[in-house]
Amino acid sequence: MKRFLDHIGTPLRHLLSGSSLMQCSVRGVCLLFLLIVGNLAAHAYVEGEYFIQGHITYRVIDASTSSPKLAVYNVRGVSGKVIIPATVFDGVDTHFTVTQIGGAGDNDPFRWDSGITEVVLPNTITTLACYCFANSGITSLRLPASVTTIHYRANVLLGRCIKLKEILVDAGNPAFISDDGVLYTKNHEELISVPFNKDFSSKGNCFTINSNTKKVHVDAIQETPTLKKLVVPASVVDLYIWTGGLHLHTVLDIWKRLWLMQVIKHIVA
Repeated sequence: MKRFLDHIGTPLRHLLSGSSLMQCSVRGVCLLFLLIVGNLAAHAYVEGEYFIQGHITYRVIDASTSSPKLAVYNVRGVSGKVIIPATVFDGVDTHFTVTQIGGAGDNDPFRWDSGITEVVLPNTITTLACYCFANSGITSLRLPASVTTIHYRANVLLGRCIKLKEILVDAGNPAFISDDGVLYTKNHEELISVPFNKDFSSKGNCFTINSNTKKVHVDAIQETPTLKKLVVPASVVDLYIWTGGLHLHTVLDIWKRLWLMQVIKHIVA
């Protein structure tokens, strides 16, 4: 808007100060001016619309005029630390709130640059969706207290951030906790994600799922290089393990511990 006003301001002043002022209605000029400005300012966003600002590609996930929202789809053309803004102004008349990371489909522009090593999330983020942080080189991730939803495919991509060593959670988060860099839901009831590059060498290359855990999410445990043994407590009644992501003896251990339990149907080869 400011650029438009700067552009039109000079000729409009000439028009009003010259002899043509005697030949036209000031009121008519003003009405025409307001009509042009109003048409330029109005932009009806639709859900699914993309736009790029800086190095970040956004997608509109709520196009309402009262509370428009954006998802971050990717960050490209930059390396190192990236700070995700809480709000985004489109330069015209809309102030968006950034509430989601990811949410892309398989054919969407979801890949982040691999040189990105750290992402700082604002307290407006409520959701991590599929393809979040895809292909990035993040080594540590901190979830703000505002994050309350993690899509089931989001942890698949978290598991494929091959440099990720820890997932931390801010105090006061009502939904998630971090236990030694491993992401669980509150009270350890569900295991969400074991970072791909977490170092288990000092623990005998073994990871023991918390004794309060009842469910292990899809791809929560991937091909972590230093993980050789997995201990599953009797509390676990819902487990989805991709056997390609674990060593064979680990899968056999799981079968022994979960003998004839309903969880067996979730173990896939």
